Amino acid sequence: MKLVISLLVSGMGYISSIFHENDSLKESIKRGKEVYVENCASCHLGTGEGVVGTFPPLAKADYLLKNPQNGIKAVKFGLSGKISVN
Repeated sequence: MKLVISLLVSGMGYISSIFHENDSLKESIKRGKEVYVENCASCHLGTGEGVVGTFPPLAKADYLLKNPQNGIKAVKFGLSGKISVN
């Protein structure tokens, strides 16, 4: 009986940690959307398709897929000059 209770308590802890990770992911996604709306959407548009010749696409951009830190650096420090996307 003690073994069953121990297993149940352990299982509950494990399940709780999964839900906590899921909550953390949801919060991270929510913050990311807020950052995008505040810093990117006005130029790159709501879906990230960009404006040809002016603002490169962010959606499916090889520039970001190869190195996701490029996007973080651009938001934090800005980006100027030519880049090649897709």
